Amino acid sequence: MVRPLSGRCTHLSYRWGSTSPMGCVDCAVLDALERSARQAQTTVRILYTGGCWLYGATGELVADEMTPFNPIEPFAWMVENASRLERSSFFRASVLHPAMVYHKGGGAFARYLEQARQGQPVEIWGSADTRWPLIHRDDLAVAYRILVDNPEMVGHYNVSAEMGRRTGDIAAEIAKVLGNGEVIVTAPQDILAAHGAWAEGPMLDQQMSSGKLAATGLWKPRFIDFVASDVLT
Repeated sequence: MVRPLSGRCTHLSYRWGSTSPMGCVDCAVLDALERSARQAQTTVRILYTGGCWLYGATGELVADEMTPFNPIEPFAWMVENASRLERSSFFRASVLHPAMVYHKGGGAFARYLEQARQGQPVEIWGSADTRWPLIHRDDLAVAYRILVDNPEMVGHYNVSAEMGRRTGDIAAEIAKVLGNGEVIVTAPQDILAAHGAWAEGPMLDQQMSSGKLAATGLWKPRFIDFVASDVLT
């Protein structure tokens, strides 16, 4: 068994070969930062990354920053640690929740792009009706920079340029442009058996807005349609 790296870590231990003890590593980092801040009698500005999967499946609901979290189990520790940052007087924290991040090299689309370019069917996990909120890596980078430059912006910020694009549409477009046009769907139980609990994430039907960030007037995504981005070139 892997022991927690911090005495304050409340996360379960993990078995080698299953899930990485990311939550305990995260706790250890926060412990170290808090000790340093306490010794220096200062406040640490920190940007912390959560993610769209922390909202769970939203269906017809569009998740905003007031939507309660309902994380899939392998990433529940992110909610706990983000809450710790908010409660601590030693941190001045912004918590970013990126949508599914894509870019020319792949990101969330990596498997689709690889399969298409190899002439294989593009495989959708779970259902072609599953919706993914999307954000291009470049637009996400701008969001991080804005929060770095504006330390008064604390709390949670969703970062999404497309609120919910169906995986069937994404896969079909990639298969048409870069592959042989063929798309297949693999059942959820087969995906979970092959890849483990984390694979529930890409199968979540989600919609997510980024109205809070957009309302600042500082952030406007460049890529509001993945088809018009550089990903298919």
